[in-house]
This record gives sequence, C-alpha cells and structure tokens, in this order.
Amino acid sequence: MATAQLPYSPARTFSAAETQRRRETRRPAGWLGVEAEIVGTGRRAQGRLLDTSSGGLGLVLNERLPLGTAIRITPTDPTVGGSHWQGREARVVYSAELPGGSWRMGLAFTFARPSSLQMWGTRAVLLSAMLASVASVPATQGESMLASSLVGVIVAVLFAGSEWQHRSEVTAYQRAVASQKNATA
Repeated sequence: MATAQLPYSPARTFSAAETQRRRETRRPAGWLGVEAEIVGTGRRAQGRLLDTSSGGLGLVLNERLPLGTAIRITPTDPTVGGSHWQGREARVVYSAELPGGSWRMGLAFTFARPSSLQMWGTRAVLLSAMLASVASVPATQGESMLASSLVGVIVAVLFAGSEWQHRSEVTAYQRAVASQKNATA
C-alpha cells in the first residue's frame, strides 16, 4: 500500500486570515494511517491523519477530492479506537497539492440537524407529567401535597432545561452550516 508523503517543512506561519478562521486548537495525530470513504460511492482513498480538532481533521491523501465532498475517516489499524472523529461524516473544505502527487486536505465535521420531532415528544411527556402533578395537588393533603408540588417544580425545571438545550443545539447547527458555507465560498 502506497501512503501519502508530506515533505519536511520547518515551522509554518499562518496568515491573519487563516488564523482567524480557525476556532479550535489542533492536536497532532502522529501520521496515523487512515482510509477515507467517500460517502455514497463506496470509493476509498488511503492517506495519513496529520491533526485533529473538535471541528475537523487535517490529512494527506493520495488523490484529490473536490471541495464539499463528504467522507468518513477510519484508521487502517483496527486496534486504534476511541477517537472522537472515527466514523463521523466530514466535508472537504481545503485542498492543496503537495510535491510528489499527494494532497493536503482540511475537513470540517458535518453536524446533524436537531430533531424537532424528538423535541415535540419531550414536550408532550413533560407537559403530561406537569398536568398530572397539578391535577393531583387538590386531591392530596399534607406531605403528599408537598410531594406533588415538588414533582411539579422538578418537571418545570426539566421542561425549561430541555427547551434551552434544544435552542442551543439549533444555534450550534446554524453556526456550523454558516461556517461550512463560508469555508467553501
């Protein structure tokens, strides 16, 4: 198996535009051998993982992939496991030819759209619990009434928390989509 090679280069400096675009810190990946599966085609390309971040990956492949191509990266060594990037879908956002015919690629992870159906289900369950708690208050006395009220308060806090989490996920998704559009533009 031929593997992609990257020529030795002393410390690289980044332009102000490159520095501003990067939000996450990169962590070296030790030239880990990887296989890039082009999503939907079954095609695979061999390469080396250069670095990782919470937002994407840097790698060298033996072939050029067009910007916007969706791929999944897996290590060629089956004993390597537990990495946050394994099996996640990412899109090519940067591509540069290297001496020797290999390609330096920058990948940005794609994010799943938050499920509105799941959120509506959560709302229905919590609303039912709230109604049951409120309906039980008049029928209870003493400590039972205090317990019913406490359950109602807990359900209200859970409801507010689930709404906040859903809105945060929607905002993160919208930012990721906008960031990917800017990176490929």
